[in-house]
Amino acid sequence: MEYEGDHPVSSTEAKVVGIDLGIKDFAITYDGEKTSKYPNPKHLTKYEKKLAKKQRIAARKVKGSSRRRKATLIVARVYEQVSNVRQDYLHKLSRKIVDNNQVVVVENLNVKGMVRNPHGEDLRSRSANATCYNGGHMRPHGGASRVGGSPDL
Repeated sequence: MEYEGDHPVSSTEAKVVGIDLGIKDFAITYDGEKTSKYPNPKHLTKYEKKLAKKQRIAARKVKGSSRRRKATLIVARVYEQVSNVRQDYLHKLSRKIVDNNQVVVVENLNVKGMVRNPHGEDLRSRSANATCYNGGHMRPHGGASRVGGSPDL
């Protein structure tokens, strides 16, 4: 905004940006002239080693003890740290986009429809039931081997 005397004068330049959210790249913005890619930060992978160590320490504690309770609080603190880093990234990115543009257009995706295959079956449930690891034998469609019987391969 420009100021003339005491009254602000609004500018007629309306910068418009379109945002495409993705998996490979977190967001791709297009303002009519240039395209900007914002990488998808894998925050959990940055904290994996620290989280694994804290979880290993917590797993060694006796169930029900106060030391185990304290160790699980430490693990929860690492998860909170990851959550805070994610929120910080989202806030900084959204603030940057809003500060530089007057109109922001975001695509509306039907994610549930994208997960389904053409036959109408949900891929998530299908992949979960595709194979089941049971006692050294891979069984199709989540079937468990019979107790005391020979495995059918």
